[in-house]
Amino acid sequence: MSDRRTVHRVCPFCEATCDLAIEVEGNAIVSVRGDKEDPFSRGYICPKAYGLKELYHDPDRLRKPVRRTATGWEEISWDEAYKEVTSRLLAIREQYGNNAIGMYAGNPIVHDLGFLYLPLLIRALASRSAFNSEAIDTIPLIELEQTQRHYYPHSARARR
Repeated sequence: MSDRRTVHRVCPFCEATCDLAIEVEGNAIVSVRGDKEDPFSRGYICPKAYGLKELYHDPDRLRKPVRRTATGWEEISWDEAYKEVTSRLLAIREQYGNNAIGMYAGNPIVHDLGFLYLPLLIRALASRSAFNSEAIDTIPLIELEQTQRHYYPHSARARR
């Protein structure tokens, strides 16, 4: 008896949040299609969503935490991984200051419940080094203009 079935999910790759009809058999993805009942995408999806199957079955995809060693990579438990991250973040913050820890929020994290905890993490780390796709394009220019206004208040660019 085949356990082939269709499960419906939201594509995690961008803000369009297209509905997907994913045909699965056991733990394997058989096909990925757009959901024709989705009022926004009407069944159309981009190439990123079609690639979900290949991404899921990629033999090089990380499925467990790993740690770099002198001889390569070794699998570690989730408890070990969390302890490693905690100790390294604290050491970096102690040696270089809060802003040495940078954070990036964007796709696909914004489509996951973990996104709800991001503001708490940012506040707990007390770092001003928080970025997103908008920051990459606009924040440096805004900061440059603010810096120019502060240090060169009489320049033509600073007055704009």
